[in-house]
Amino acid sequence: MDKTIELDDDLIKAAQEATGETDERAAVEGVLRNALPKSKAPYKSMFDLIGKIDIREDYDYKAMRAGDVTSD
Repeated sequence: MDKTIELDDDLIKAAQEATGETDERAAVEGVLRNALPKSKAPYKSMFDLIGKIDIREDYDYKAMRAGDVTSD
């Protein structure tokens, strides 16, 4: 759907610099996409979490299930 709106030229240039886009429309769309929140479930798969979660070296899920872990 095409819309015609008037935007400040300096804002468009800033959007182009921020996104690296040379096309004005692509720059504005890029800024708008980044400004809007992603879906409520950003991780659709457990594989999306790879490299995003740090697990403690002393983590022992079996001990936690048994109740043998003291909290730090």
